[in-house]
Amino acid sequence: KILRDLELFKSDFRKYDLLSVYSSICEQKIDIEKKFVYFALHYQPEATTYPFGNYYIDQINAIKLLSAYLPQDYYIYVKEHPDTFNVGRESWVIGDFSRDKNFYKELQSIENVKLVSPNMSSLDLINKAEAISTIAGAVGLESILINKPVILFGSPWYKNCEGTFEFNTHNKCEEAIKNLVDRKSIDNNKINQFFYEAENSIFDDKNLILENNLRYIQKNFIENII
Repeated sequence: KILRDLELFKSDFRKYDLLSVYSSICEQKIDIEKKFVYFALHYQPEATTYPFGNYYIDQINAIKLLSAYLPQDYYIYVKEHPDTFNVGRESWVIGDFSRDKNFYKELQSIENVKLVSPNMSSLDLINKAEAISTIAGAVGLESILINKPVILFGSPWYKNCEGTFEFNTHNKCEEAIKNLVDRKSIDNNKINQFFYEAENSIFDDKNLILENNLRYIQKNFIENII
């Protein structure tokens, strides 16, 4: 236990050092009235990047590809996952080996990328963004539920939902950007149908619940998430 506590203590110093580097190069004031795509970095390691991210376990690859396809008047606002800097002993993560200083400097060098302060509200960024981009994170699901298009690099369970656009081949990248620029509308009926079918696959309606309760659960499920 003493050795473990010593390693955690040293880990805290590494996290503070990492946070100081991130804070020194991130934009303290972000213009959320500009056209931008919001990319919320994933904590690593976790399943949203490996295995569900495949090649994009390196998130820099995803952001570079997005930058290459976006029009020049679009920005990519990138915000670090707060647990990367978490020094709490009760948190669900305590590791600190997924980032280094060069990670942020390489992100900063990508065209049209702006690193966002940890203090900025993620909800404000989601609400103001033209689209949200993620490997396979829950931020994509949050965005779908408020009718924001989602650019996906990985394979989350909701990837076939209305409003999501895969970003892993040339044709799919071009299609996603075209839909973004053209502001393609999102069909709420298709979103509701997706969740209804998802619930049918989760619940055994013959043994666990009655068919006439499925729609009630679906309605409350979506309302609670929102």
